[in-house]
Amino acid sequence: MVKFNGSIALATTLGLTLTSMPCANAQQDQGARPALEEVIVTARKREESVQDIPLSVSAISAETIERAGISDLASVADFTAGLIYQDFGGGGLGSPVIRGQAQTDIRSVESNVGVFVDGVFITSRGNLEFGLIDMERVEVVKGPQSALYGNNTFAGAINYVSKRPTEELSGRLMTTVGDAGRFDISGALSGALIDGVLRGRIAGGYSEFDGTIDNSIGGTLGGFDEKYAVSAQLDYTPADNFEARAYLYYGEGSMDPTAGFIYLNNCGGFNSLQSDTTTGRGGTIFRYFCGDMFAPEQVTVREDLTFGNKTTSLLAYVSLNWDISDTLSLSSLSSIGDYESDAVVEFFYNAPLDIPPAVQQLLIPDFGGSEDWSQELRLDFTGDNRIDWTAGIYLNSFDVDRNFGVGFPANPRQIVNRDTLTESELWAVFAGIDYAISDTVDLRLEGRYQSDQRDVRLINANAGTETPLSEEFSDTTFRASLDFAVADDVMLYTSIARGTKSGGFNNTPLEEEQTFDPEENLVYEAGIKSTLLDGALQINAAIFYAEWSDAQITTPSQVPGNTNVTRNVGNVTTPGGEIDLTWAVTDNWLVTAGYGYSDPTFDSGTIDIQHGRRCDTPEDCGLTAGPGGIGIDVSGQRVDRSVQHTAYLSSTYSWIVNDYEFYLRADGSHTGDQPQRSLNLQFVPARTLVNTRAAMIMPNGWEIALWARNLFDEEYIYSAINQPERVPSSTFSTGHVANGRTFGITGTFDF
Repeated sequence: MVKFNGSIALATTLGLTLTSMPCANAQQDQGARPALEEVIVTARKREESVQDIPLSVSAISAETIERAGISDLASVADFTAGLIYQDFGGGGLGSPVIRGQAQTDIRSVESNVGVFVDGVFITSRGNLEFGLIDMERVEVVKGPQSALYGNNTFAGAINYVSKRPTEELSGRLMTTVGDAGRFDISGALSGALIDGVLRGRIAGGYSEFDGTIDNSIGGTLGGFDEKYAVSAQLDYTPADNFEARAYLYYGEGSMDPTAGFIYLNNCGGFNSLQSDTTTGRGGTIFRYFCGDMFAPEQVTVREDLTFGNKTTSLLAYVSLNWDISDTLSLSSLSSIGDYESDAVVEFFYNAPLDIPPAVQQLLIPDFGGSEDWSQELRLDFTGDNRIDWTAGIYLNSFDVDRNFGVGFPANPRQIVNRDTLTESELWAVFAGIDYAISDTVDLRLEGRYQSDQRDVRLINANAGTETPLSEEFSDTTFRASLDFAVADDVMLYTSIARGTKSGGFNNTPLEEEQTFDPEENLVYEAGIKSTLLDGALQINAAIFYAEWSDAQITTPSQVPGNTNVTRNVGNVTTPGGEIDLTWAVTDNWLVTAGYGYSDPTFDSGTIDIQHGRRCDTPEDCGLTAGPGGIGIDVSGQRVDRSVQHTAYLSSTYSWIVNDYEFYLRADGSHTGDQPQRSLNLQFVPARTLVNTRAAMIMPNGWEIALWARNLFDEEYIYSAINQPERVPSSTFSTGHVANGRTFGITGTFDF
């Protein structure tokens, strides 16, 4: 049974929202239910109703983005069943996780989930936050999308869809003031530059926030010095059958250092320093921390020696669409991107060490940056209501510079100092066909072949080596689906899809460790899309079974002093499902809810060989040794950082008095616990968060809203890392503390 910590508080908040309405609305509530608005998405590279496609898709509208206070991928996840967002290092190693297919190597260049802006892939994991300053919606597509989108959509895809320019002059100005130094201002202006031919839109935003996490040596953490972004776009339609769109985005951010907390080791047997007074950052003579990772009342972080993630993001693209005939169209999407993400992260924190100050701080500088360009050409045929097809080619080139350094600031010698320069040249061909077998049955087939040529230079200062390597990774992916219209507003579907994630390189002087292969995800899915109660209720649900093979797992290097390397180790099986509900209960009352379940577990015979620093023997951790006493058998254990249960519930009640509209909104989200290693001994606990908003919309275009986030001031850890200690046979575990309750007021003017 799923436990929702804080569920009583959530139910109370929603109840107050629904019972505090004026009695004058009673007659209005008894009217006919309005039909829900149709939600259009571009999950299959064309505009379609979310109810008509055989995919599990969650779409968050611009109105929900504003009213729910969604400002980053973490808050997108709060409103999406089956999605969580994990952050390691102040945003420098962002990791969206869909259906439990978690990022096991958090330093990897690639992510298991692809993030796009208007269909353009973002190559840098340190630059996934686009501020949502001027978004039409956010689409989350679950399950492998490699057939249309290529690598790095191994578990799914997230697409930011920006607002388009309008023909009429319109605009918006929004300002927020809140506690903990919160100040936001953003605006947009849109309209015709040449009537019927050229339209433009500009937008920008600025934000600062001190954070709420108390730092014992002064100040607070959890915020950012500043974030700002600007965007501009032009839509050009010189003829009825041709459209061109140019888009430019630039943003910068300066995040606080991570609010980390190190836990006292309490399990795993004794470390090699058990007779020494210097016990390591784990604080005791034990090797590992077992149990739930609680949130402390305060942290200890040296801001004078560190800085949080500093990012710059530049994205530009040109989109061309030409209707060659009534049935045939040609599309082109050309893009360039330039992303930088740098940080210096402290790994000492509050550790109770009795060691000299000269070696107290351990740092990781520079997550690196990337440059890329891409080109897609696509031909689409929409024919005689029996056959539609699409075919295209895709080219992509990117350069990534990833520096990884660990050392003591008082000591010029770095104990680890590596630089990996990766160049990728990728080409792909793809195609899809829709065939209407009958008036009620549709078949969809998609396929893609791609070749990725990668060249790297592995610079290892410790080994004094510089190694050039080259490898071609090629694969074929597919998706096949069959959907049945069993009634006018009810569709059943089933599908099978194969996704892949690129192979890569390890910066190690040992040749046999330097390359690892791609991994594969084969997913079987069945679902239902339904619209009921005369259009007032939508219920969409899916069940799936995923087979994850050649999983890329971090394991110890055979080279002394080298950090972990990535290998293809073991297979994973994941059963699960999602359900989403949108219900216009009355003219005034809208409820949305969702629940996601996934249980990714290692298959029989999977052996964890990296346990040695954490468990002196398997028996010390209460686990079973592998064959011949080598490693630990983790068969049936959950995958690192995976979450079984996610859920959300939102309620909005609105009413009108003398042309003034009022609404009350309450949002609750639940994220289940996360095992931090395959040993399943250390967990980030489950959490339930509640947000509220009360607003008045005036007839002159003004809206004034009062809001609170994390209303009940839940204290929790949002992610964690377990690291090898600088001394043999020991580790230390760091939890990353989340912000507490915040509140404020937002004023918006639309014209």
